[in-house]
Amino acid sequence: MLLLVGIVVAVVGLWVVGVMSPATLSGGESGPVFPFRDQSEDGRVSVSVNRSAVDPGDLVAVTVSVDGKPVSDATVRVAGASYATSGDGTAVVSVDDPGSYEVTGVRPDGNRSATTTLRVRRFESALSVSVPESVVTGESMPVRVARENGSAVDAVVAADGETVRTGADGVANVTFDVAGEFEVRASKEPTAEYRFVEATGAVTVERRAVALVATANRSAPRVDEPVAVSVQRRDTGEAVNATLSLDGRTVATGADGVATVRFDAAGEVVVVAGANRTQAVRFVDGRARVDVRRIPVPLSVSVSPNPVREGERARFVVRRTDTGERVGASVELYGSAYPTGADGRVSFPFYAPGNATVSASKASTARERFVGANASFVVVGPEVVADAVAVPETAPADGTMRVNATLSNVGNERASEDAVVTVGTATTRVRTTVPAGETTTASWQVTTPDATGNVTVVVRYEEVRVERTVRLVASTNDSANGTTGPSANAPVRERAGPVLVHSALDSRAASGLSDGLAVGSHDSRSRLPAIGGEPAV
Repeated sequence: MLLLVGIVVAVVGLWVVGVMSPATLSGGESGPVFPFRDQSEDGRVSVSVNRSAVDPGDLVAVTVSVDGKPVSDATVRVAGASYATSGDGTAVVSVDDPGSYEVTGVRPDGNRSATTTLRVRRFESALSVSVPESVVTGESMPVRVARENGSAVDAVVAADGETVRTGADGVANVTFDVAGEFEVRASKEPTAEYRFVEATGAVTVERRAVALVATANRSAPRVDEPVAVSVQRRDTGEAVNATLSLDGRTVATGADGVATVRFDAAGEVVVVAGANRTQAVRFVDGRARVDVRRIPVPLSVSVSPNPVREGERARFVVRRTDTGERVGASVELYGSAYPTGADGRVSFPFYAPGNATVSASKASTARERFVGANASFVVVGPEVVADAVAVPETAPADGTMRVNATLSNVGNERASEDAVVTVGTATTRVRTTVPAGETTTASWQVTTPDATGNVTVVVRYEEVRVERTVRLVASTNDSANGTTGPSANAPVRERAGPVLVHSALDSRAASGLSDGLAVGSHDSRSRLPAIGGEPAV
């Protein structure tokens, strides 16, 4: 008994003084080991790998050393697989799945081991991002994200400071508020097996086109009238601070989009509204069509004197009624037009009694439309026409004969003057009166010349001139008063139509009229034209 106690005491004493020390056992336990030769401190195991982080499937060289020297036939355990080291103490291993793995090296006798860590990286998957080449502001743009094999993937899309997550179909819709060049970036959080490489794409964002609407509050204003033109956006109806282009000039609207304009000339005017682009939109010009009308200016025409006596001049004056200013114009009388002078005046002598009307007109200008005017006036005087003139077929020479005439006064004043009857070289004057608006039958006893044969008989009264032919014979008792044979030129009412313009007088006078009523001249006046002579301006 005492012997056993002594042995225990001796062992404990040796442990205390360090003759025995703790040792690491296989499996990592530690405890006291008795100092037998095969269990000395020699044989310490270490394990190392040539790469501590690899991609899945990469080959890794694992070296097991004992007391710092590589040993063969050592065991390497990793990810559930065991490998034996070769003569250089190395075993080549691989791990297919990402993760962090413990690599254990065990001494050939299996008594001792050591561990290290191997990290197998996640699978790398590159993302791809697809965007349109260009898009406009405010328009939804689809961004498609896929893995390198083309399969859709849910990801996060970042653009212009905003982030949007795709759906399961890998599509996210992105909207840009301003124009420019933008980068679109797609990313995805790593999974246990995969890490994803970001992808980027570039997109050009154009300004969205917005049409402008220009509206005039008057579609048919007159020259110089104010017209309010307003400009709005077609998409929102919002007023736009714009610039109006019209008639070669520009007018700026206010912030309310309204500008007041006036037009200097008549015609259809296109008002073009434009505005500066913003960061988000560009404006398409708007147009408003305005039919600008001329300012109506009534004319007046005056006649002086009124009434005007036959053969006298009447003066016509054309004026603007708004200012009273005389203006160059055109006056129309009896269907013919005559220009006035620049001072609006023109005058004519009149030879046809009766009521007349003068019309004044003036061509429009770019700004004004002149409204024509009329004025009535009266030409006072007699106007006698010969309804019939009869002379005998024969008459005694150096005697007398009777000339019968039916005269009508179509004028508005009594005619009272000498009827002048010339037979050959003999002339007889007989005072004859024809009341206004009446018909008188005159019978004139006239002398004949001392000659025989055919002679011309000319009857003149007022502006009437008629020729006849009579044969003069030697005087006998039967023919003393020009009664031999039937009367020549039986009474038939004859009247000449009016000649309206002076220029027509010459041709009418040259050709004469039928049935012996010819146009002639009396005191340089024709009885047919209403106007005589050239106009005086």
